[in-house]
Amino acid sequence: MAMALVPLVLFQSWIAVAEFGRRTRVSWLIATMFALWFAAHEAFLRHDGGHAWYFFGIVVLLTVILLLVRPRGIRWEPGVLALTVAFLVIGTIYTPTPFLATIDRQGSLSSFGLTLQVITSKTVAEQVTRNNNANLASQYQITDGLRAELGTRETIVDPWDISALAATDAVWHPLPVLQAFMAYTPELDDLNAQNLISVPRQVLRSSPYGAIDGRFGYWESPRYQRALYCGYGVVFEATVWQVLRPSPENRCGSLEPAGSTQAEAGEPIAVPRREGAITLATITPRTSVLGQVADFVFKPAETWVTYGSSTWRLAENPSAAELMLNGPLAHRAFVSLPAVPFDTISVSRPATVDFQFIDVPAARLRIATAEAMPSGSTALALEAPVGDHSSGPGAVAAFNDVTVDQQGSCLLLHPTGADPQVVFSLPEGITFYVQSGADGEVQVFLAERQFTEEASVRFAVTAGSIRTVTIPSAGNSLRLQRLDPPESGTTRLCAALP
Repeated sequence: MAMALVPLVLFQSWIAVAEFGRRTRVSWLIATMFALWFAAHEAFLRHDGGHAWYFFGIVVLLTVILLLVRPRGIRWEPGVLALTVAFLVIGTIYTPTPFLATIDRQGSLSSFGLTLQVITSKTVAEQVTRNNNANLASQYQITDGLRAELGTRETIVDPWDISALAATDAVWHPLPVLQAFMAYTPELDDLNAQNLISVPRQVLRSSPYGAIDGRFGYWESPRYQRALYCGYGVVFEATVWQVLRPSPENRCGSLEPAGSTQAEAGEPIAVPRREGAITLATITPRTSVLGQVADFVFKPAETWVTYGSSTWRLAENPSAAELMLNGPLAHRAFVSLPAVPFDTISVSRPATVDFQFIDVPAARLRIATAEAMPSGSTALALEAPVGDHSSGPGAVAAFNDVTVDQQGSCLLLHPTGADPQVVFSLPEGITFYVQSGADGEVQVFLAERQFTEEASVRFAVTAGSIRTVTIPSAGNSLRLQRLDPPESGTTRLCAALP
């Protein structure tokens, strides 16, 4: 019906200016066509029905103008108005998002009265502000601990969570492209990423991290997301929130080409991988000239990407540049990224896919020298060369009935007695914690806060099992007890950064 209205409006526009010269009529027709095209873009490119008002409002406005002109001959305007009203009524009845919003007269009057009180009374204004902030704190699950952690610092927050800051004392300092999901050109994305790097500030981020319209959160403004992964660490977590702050150093290296592929729609593309590196993908859909014209005049075709077991809608113009396909070092703000890229990726349209690598230095477990450790004891040190912590030992460990060999970023623990134990001593202000990795190996992490109560975690490792990890509430230590020797007599202990 919307498309049927366009030629009717153009026809009645031509009739309305029939008495004018040809140049005037052509100019008027071109102006009318542009107005309708612009209104249609605003109305139908969005996924919610309310934007249809842009188009039908223009139709009604043009029709009223043409009624005032009062052309001679056939009168089309009443029919056009009737069609427009019929479309809006039908859309309101049969669509989930009505074109005609329900009018709450009582609520509108009450809101107007409260607005007058807020304007005229400072006491009422302060009370309303307190009530609204309390409601926001409850709605967004803002805890006292989170509020204290944020303080009055300048803070970035995703566009759908901006109201959450009103329940805190933090100062909103947005990115240049206010709505990060609108930074779908490489230039806008780079603008946000460079702003984050040049003006470091804390980030309030929801957890788990989501996105709109079927997209993948870590591919929204992908260069900005990579700047967070490489240069920021999680310093606080509460309920559904994480607080990220700049790390002392950027943990990522420079970009290196890793190949390019021309793929047809739906064709699986092999994803290159390199140990200890992020694999990036730049996806550029290939469209014919006619297709580009159709995309410009009408709604652009959607692009969907299948990666792993998920399919995501892609925002690109003209490319979705440097999408992170994996995170070789564990990062608590990027838990949905695999440590190693999935085998293939596919695009719903013909596309060129360019791959790149970025090396990420790994955390290291090493056997420390006697000079580096207290009392000259045989011990283990966890090094964090870049990222959330400065270089140097982050934690040391003493062994009982265990021998240790180095193997890459892992240590091989060999139980040699009846009561094998590994006891870690933690520097003040740093917590050492352990969890099982995706392949069953033990991963060791650092965090910038202490455990406040005793915790016990059970997990398995690749070649053996560490039955219990105990974190006592008193003292800064962590004990790995009951190392069950496998057939080979070896247990693997590997390191990673948060």
